[in-house]
Amino acid sequence: MLDDEARVDLPEWLGYIGEFVEDEDDDLALRARYERAWAVLRGKNTLDGVEPDIRAVIDAALSSERVSLLDDANQLLLSWGGSWLRHLGTVSAEELRDLTLRLRERTHTLIKNTDAAVYPVRKASLLDVAARLCLHPRWPEVTRPASGALPTALETVRLRLVGEIMPEISPESRPVDVTDAMDYLEQLVDLLPRARAFPVGGVSETFQMVAPALTTDPRYGKVRDALDTAQADIAGDSSVAARCRDRAMAFLRAGRALDALHELHEVKINWWHGDTLRGALLTMRMIGKIYGDLNLQQAARQYALAAAAVAASSPGAEHEDMLPAALTEAMNYTYAAGHWGDALALGGLAFMTHHLYAEAPDDYPSHGYIQQLDFHASMVMLSAERFRPDLSSALTQLTDTNYLSDLDELLTELRPSFTYTEQQFTGNTEEQLNGRPFSDVGPQRELNFAALGTTWRVRCDNTRTTVLAAERLTAALQIALTELAPHDPLFLPQDIHVRVTTGTPFASKERVTFKPDNRAVDCTVILSPYGNSADSQALERELSAAVVYLLAHLSARPTKAFMSLVEKTFARGFRHKLLSVRLYDEVAGLLTEAHYDTLRQTTMQSWTDAAFQPPTAPALAQPTTPGPGYDRTRALGMIRDNYAELPQALSETLPRLLADPAALAGLQDLREERWLDWHILVALVNIALNLRLEQLSPGSIPLDFPARFLEIPESDYTAPLPLDAFTPVSLRAQMELTVLSVGQRRWKLGTAMKTPNPAAFKQLLIARYGYGTDDVPHRDLLNDTPHENGSLLPPAT
Repeated sequence: MLDDEARVDLPEWLGYIGEFVEDEDDDLALRARYERAWAVLRGKNTLDGVEPDIRAVIDAALSSERVSLLDDANQLLLSWGGSWLRHLGTVSAEELRDLTLRLRERTHTLIKNTDAAVYPVRKASLLDVAARLCLHPRWPEVTRPASGALPTALETVRLRLVGEIMPEISPESRPVDVTDAMDYLEQLVDLLPRARAFPVGGVSETFQMVAPALTTDPRYGKVRDALDTAQADIAGDSSVAARCRDRAMAFLRAGRALDALHELHEVKINWWHGDTLRGALLTMRMIGKIYGDLNLQQAARQYALAAAAVAASSPGAEHEDMLPAALTEAMNYTYAAGHWGDALALGGLAFMTHHLYAEAPDDYPSHGYIQQLDFHASMVMLSAERFRPDLSSALTQLTDTNYLSDLDELLTELRPSFTYTEQQFTGNTEEQLNGRPFSDVGPQRELNFAALGTTWRVRCDNTRTTVLAAERLTAALQIALTELAPHDPLFLPQDIHVRVTTGTPFASKERVTFKPDNRAVDCTVILSPYGNSADSQALERELSAAVVYLLAHLSARPTKAFMSLVEKTFARGFRHKLLSVRLYDEVAGLLTEAHYDTLRQTTMQSWTDAAFQPPTAPALAQPTTPGPGYDRTRALGMIRDNYAELPQALSETLPRLLADPAALAGLQDLREERWLDWHILVALVNIALNLRLEQLSPGSIPLDFPARFLEIPESDYTAPLPLDAFTPVSLRAQMELTVLSVGQRRWKLGTAMKTPNPAAFKQLLIARYGYGTDDVPHRDLLNDTPHENGSLLPPAT
């Protein structure tokens, strides 16, 4: 009923089909009911008069052993639910859910009674129906949109056929029984090798549509790969690529950019053939766009330039028409990174290739990328002209003179409206970019980005070889972070300063070295320069090793645990994602040595002395869920132990501190800083332990003294502890050390850094391990006295 002309004959057709509904052949009558229900819904956008047909088909299926009838009932029931969303018919959400559960029960019974060894195809078909029934929304939990808010059933079908929309299914918008569905799907894919005649297309298509809702199940990868393999056996790698593409689009519409990236990388690989190369290049550009949307501009630039490089060298020049758009996209990402000198030069290249390869190049409105190109180039020229006029002469040396001449008319038109003050201009660029404008000007170049709680500041000398090496490393780090993100690498939230140089390490030093710093990570990375005679595989191995080594030092996970995550990323194709198709320097080396010389020798007044704060995309924000290994019950038990045991080690000192106005005021200051009582106790006890150790002569300290400290009554010591040792300053300093111990002892956290960052560690514990909120009922440390047994816990505890 998709043809409007055919719909004119619908009333007559319904009259004919109605005669079959009354037929004595029950099977024929059920089929007629099925077809009439679909025809009325799609042709008239109503269920008037056909809800009895739907109920009749479902009732028959509930007592039938025919898989085809169960499948008909499943499809009608799901469509009935869609009609309920559109306020059509009289069915309730509760009736829909009840019928779904009854059909599931019937199908499950038939599955149990079917021997897979004898009837593998039948069993596979039943498992297919059962899985799809489990993927029906739990309708009573679904928020029903307002009437008229959704397209009609016919409009929905038409839109899907032309690829304009895909179902957006997520646990939040459409709660489904994921675990039960995956139980059946896992059984189904295990059975596929024996059920060769089973048509896998239907279940495969359903899986594509609901993939965003299924990824939380650990069996998702197994089922996805098995269905892809089954499709490849039938239709080849191209069909797998198409499936990956469809899943990627579903993930994007569900706001799942990282999942979409993984699928698109698979598309790139499976379409890397002559007949489908154009699709692979379009996919690479889409990958670049997603990296750009994630504020990872170097990775985005790498993929756009890789697509341009392959398009330029493709046999028969059949893909050269993609060059100007790909180069414009690379310009966009370079502009967003704040490297406006490079962006202007890439814009000139895009303009040249546009006039060489685009169809009807003078028809600018027909080429959407020209508007992007002109906008960014205009912003570069106008901002330099208004705020940093000394740059203008250098900028004219960086790009094609024909392009600048072509741009003059637009600049003349825009100049009167470009009335920003410098403060307004810098405010806007701070919000919109990943680096300050013209951060590629001067003797040093800086690349900034932020992800998973880490803020990266990569610096290098502004020479062509070194810049390409720094961009190579930065792009690889960005790609690695997106691959690690789903596995929760547990990075400490801190600034990471990276100095990139090229050459060979002296005296067999590591390529990644760290400087002592307790407030940030400060490191130097030495990479081999790229040249025509460079060993690409050796450079690839070097790059991978440097990235892994650096990231391993940023995680609070034990090294072995972190490396197991790295192994997972390599198993998911990290190497082919890292390189796109060629080494970064090869695809990005479009700009000459003279270009970099011009930028390096140009001076510019800085916009501000404050450090730039690059934005973090929501998909790469630091997680706030409970951290790996966290157990609140265990945490509260250890806090309870603190209140029960620690006051006894301070039985003499604590009353003196509370009686001293200055000491008490200092402890109250810590309370104002949101220290919990057990924080204060832990810091006090650790200072007390260190003071007692100092009072003992070195040769008389028992080896187990620190472990036994809490068991020794403080009254056993003859010398009182000095109260001035317990100032807020000393307690804060002590807590910086203690917080590392809390993370290690309670949650097996740590760091490979020789000089760890306690503030970052504390921030991580607060965000994900309850450090700032976990507490138990207890006597007030500053206002109540402990019990006779020294405990601060209530008597009943």
